[in-house]
Amino acid sequence: MRLIDTTTLKLREFTAYTTSDYPKYAVLSHTWGAEEVTFQDMMTEPLPSEKRGFAKIKATCELARIDGLNFAWVDTCCIDKSSSAELTEAINSMYAWYRASETCYAFLEDLESTTEISASSGFAKCRWFTRGWTLQELIAPTKLKFYDKNWVYRGSKHDLAVTLKGITRIPIGILKREQELTTKSVAQRMSWAAFRETTRIEDEAYCLLGIFGIHMPLIYGEGFQAFQRLQQEIVKSIGDMTILAWGSVQGGQGSSEGLQGLFAPSPDAFWIPGVINCLPSLPDITITTRGLRVSRNTWMPLWIHGTTYYLIVGAFSPWTERVSTMQSSSVSALRLSKIGPGIFLRTGLDTEVPVDALYAQHHQSEYYLLTDIPSQINDIYVGYRKHSLHVEVNKTFHVEDAVPHSLWDDADKIFLRESAWQPHARIHYNVVLGVRFKGIGDFSAIEVVVLLDLSSHLPSLIIFQATQAPRLVSKLFGPMSKEHSMMLADLEHLNDSETSLESFVTVSTDRGPARITPVLTETEDVFLSSEEEGSAIPVANLQLKILDIGDSADSQL
Repeated sequence: MRLIDTTTLKLREFTAYTTSDYPKYAVLSHTWGAEEVTFQDMMTEPLPSEKRGFAKIKATCELARIDGLNFAWVDTCCIDKSSSAELTEAINSMYAWYRASETCYAFLEDLESTTEISASSGFAKCRWFTRGWTLQELIAPTKLKFYDKNWVYRGSKHDLAVTLKGITRIPIGILKREQELTTKSVAQRMSWAAFRETTRIEDEAYCLLGIFGIHMPLIYGEGFQAFQRLQQEIVKSIGDMTILAWGSVQGGQGSSEGLQGLFAPSPDAFWIPGVINCLPSLPDITITTRGLRVSRNTWMPLWIHGTTYYLIVGAFSPWTERVSTMQSSSVSALRLSKIGPGIFLRTGLDTEVPVDALYAQHHQSEYYLLTDIPSQINDIYVGYRKHSLHVEVNKTFHVEDAVPHSLWDDADKIFLRESAWQPHARIHYNVVLGVRFKGIGDFSAIEVVVLLDLSSHLPSLIIFQATQAPRLVSKLFGPMSKEHSMMLADLEHLNDSETSLESFVTVSTDRGPARITPVLTETEDVFLSSEEEGSAIPVANLQLKILDIGDSADSQL
């Protein structure tokens, strides 16, 4: 680390294991302009006093000497930017350098000495509040003093904390260093950087490294990919799913429709009307070439509301700092579309989803969230659905559950194909498909299980009431078994009934079933009330109506 001797204005180099081993020093926070003094300029004789930027260096050193400091650090001239290795080290260390400083001088070169200091005055419109790099320079130092264009002192960060919060939305506890950054969610920290500008696109990410405690190599020339890399590094090191809580939210209801990449295009996307707090969880997630993999060892179930999949990523608080939990009446959640078996793509963000309107698919074990939209997404989407198996919903029965869940799309009530590319049109599944129907209203006591074996040339269906084989039903639809691929032989071992599966109602057909729906017919086994008061009619166990719909199962995205 190089420091400026505040008496001679010469650079001196120091080597230390920690920032506390450096001599006490002041730092300058400013916005760059024309004729800034570089490291190479400071190595010349005489010093480049004719450059406009030299006046800032000189004023900084004078203030430091008044404060009893022998050294100062200025980013324009204390880093040799011709060395990529030194620049990388400096940018990755810069937050720590500002944090370790004895005091920081914020020079607002466009602030008039007559301007009132308030959140609604020209003070709030100063360029210093719009730049990306000055965000960490506002947060990191313990002592920060503001000076106007004439180097007149206008107040400290501590004294102006309320005003600064009104301008930046940064909590007072963070500004005063009474709270650590880790107490605030990733989404909230990202929102502080929204609409701040940097000269280089890559610096939009690099200026936030210290805010998240991230270290990563700099690749100038990678453009917007730098911000994507930053978010991936945050996912790897911080167990906070609010990193996904971004979107152009309108009226607090959600972002615009359409498939989206998993990560935000810029910090601007995190500007929402409120605060999204992280939930008390430790997700087991991994970035892979396929996407974000959510492990079966983590509690991150997918949820269903209507025909939409949701992944809860945080708890929403409108313009407040209270810590919300799952006991809140609403949560923030990603809207997802199921593309293929265990594969989901983001379609938007809803900030306020009523918790009581959701039901969880706790059994969803491992699944992937695609980070990018594949170039052939339409063909992939259609491929998984072409000649697939649909389950109709009617007014008497609804689908309570279905397995294997990786193939089941609860939003569309469809079993996806096991591969998006299958040259044959015949419906074929290597494993047994299971559907559990439950009656609605007066029929709620009836639960029927349908097993479909479509692995052979002649598909077969096994139909029975859940009470006939309770152990089989609990195992087949239990949380530990729902992702397992099972054959009929496996299911027979789970059956605790005296009656074998083969003795249940079995239907074989030489036509590939493409749609199934429950239909009630008369029987003497079960009696249910009819619509006429005081009367009763006998009702059937259950039958399945099998329809071959062929290519009409094709879907378009």
